[in-house]
Amino acid sequence: MRRAYLLIILLTVAAVGLGLWADLTQRSVARDYLHQTESLRQQVKAGEMEAAEEAEASIHARWDKDSRWLNCLIDHHHTRAVSTAFLQLSTALEMGWADESMKALDLLQDAFTDIGQSDFPHLYNVL
Repeated sequence: MRRAYLLIILLTVAAVGLGLWADLTQRSVARDYLHQTESLRQQVKAGEMEAAEEAEASIHARWDKDSRWLNCLIDHHHTRAVSTAFLQLSTALEMGWADESMKALDLLQDAFTDIGQSDFPHLYNVL
């Protein structure tokens, strides 16, 4: 009987610990990308469209790799929203459209904010 209680306690602690680790990892990744998109925003505001395009390509390539393992942790519609926003941003930067680039950056930052907050155990997510 002691073994059963011990096993229940250990498995519960492991499950809660792994869940928190996954949530914190997801949140950390989203914050990192938000920081990088803010630097993109500054480049677009400064009119450095070519530099912003190169930075976007680098961030997008990294996102393609990260989205594969993030799909195991979060709902796919969150990663699809980020990929769609990246596509809109790359098109706007390629065409040199500063206004459309800013709109795409807003969508991208909103999508990363959703990734960072969607599954984190806030009171409003639990209830």
